[in-house]
Amino acid sequence: MLDVQENYNVSAEFRQVSIWAIALFSMSIAGSLCMCHISTLPAAACLQCLSGCGSFAWLITLTVFVFREQGQACGFVEYDSTSNQPVESILWIAEYTF
Repeated sequence: MLDVQENYNVSAEFRQVSIWAIALFSMSIAGSLCMCHISTLPAAACLQCLSGCGSFAWLITLTVFVFREQGQACGFVEYDSTSNQPVESILWIAEYTF
């Protein structure tokens, strides 16, 4: 019997990565809106700097997430019943909630 607790929940991890993307790009939009008035330029610069650094870190995180072994589940790797696939791959294909 396969123990689900010892496997990765790819859907939940991708959901968290997506939430961070929404937060970072919302911060970037807020920084752009703060540039409309001269009194809010320091806040705009701070928001833009934070969102720029955060977006770079997010890009690195997403790249690592996609190209690791568990990320193959999101890459539309087809299930071939004749090949020797690891149990984790079969679980990811069966879950299909990503």
